[in-house]
Amino acid sequence: MKTLATNLAMLSIALGSAGLALANTQAENTVPPPGSPEGPVIVVVQPAINPVIEKKCWPQASEDKKVTKAGFIQSMIKITQASPQGNFKTGDSAFEVVALPSYKKEYRLEISLVFDLNFRKQSEVLVPSLVIVDGNFCEISDLPKLKFTPTYGAFAAVEVEKAFVKIADEKPKYALIYTDARFANSEVNVTSDFGYGMQNTARYRRVSHGYVNVRINK
Repeated sequence: MKTLATNLAMLSIALGSAGLALANTQAENTVPPPGSPEGPVIVVVQPAINPVIEKKCWPQASEDKKVTKAGFIQSMIKITQASPQGNFKTGDSAFEVVALPSYKKEYRLEISLVFDLNFRKQSEVLVPSLVIVDGNFCEISDLPKLKFTPTYGAFAAVEVEKAFVKIADEKPKYALIYTDARFANSEVNVTSDFGYGMQNTARYRRVSHGYVNVRINK
């Protein structure tokens, strides 16, 4: 009887050892080897960093003593060598400052080319570019290439090349009128439409100093 009990005890110990070995084997199999495609994937999440966009500003514009206030009556802007100088996306240029009104409703700034009042020759034209700035003369929007199209004026018998820029809110702002330095002294074709099918196309030389007309157009 003692021998049977001893044999049963030894069998129980053997079975227990086998179960422990099996359990250890299963535990080892659940841990994938390094580099295994089924291994755990560790993802390091980097916090999103928003780049700080620096606004381009023209503090020298605040020193301009002859700021033109845009109104419903057309104002003639004259850019000369004595005008403030600034660096724009298209290069260095003289510029003039136009103060824009603070209307609650959206309005348009109308810009007209002037062909016959330039400094030296009637074959010259100043093709303006425009940057809208805030009250600190820092950039809101830059418009180096305005779209000019022939448009009849209120009292004009011929069409005048005009561009229109939408102004959308009532915050204090200004327009800096400058010229694209990349096209200095290049030529541009301008077509004048006199109505009744009468058109005239002429070549003009683009200049950095000259005249341009601005007014508010609602």
